[in-house]
Amino acid sequence: MRQVIKFYAASEDYGAFSSFSHHAVCVDGRVWVTAEHYFQAQKFDDRSLQAAIASAPSAKHAASLGRDRSLPIPAD
Repeated sequence: MRQVIKFYAASEDYGAFSSFSHHAVCVDGRVWVTAEHYFQAQKFDDRSLQAAIASAPSAKHAASLGRDRSLPIPAD
């Protein structure tokens, strides 16, 4: 039988694999506080919005900014 590993919350077992985990990631020479910060920032072309998400105090806050549909998301 195959074991399924779930990692929804950073505070639970295997939480290090969550995008909300408190582990920095480096992408193209830029360091992001969490993978969630990076993921949410990539939804926008506007560098100021990306910077606001990059400086969000938590992954949860970064996710809230990235999900804010009042902000301009590219059509693609």
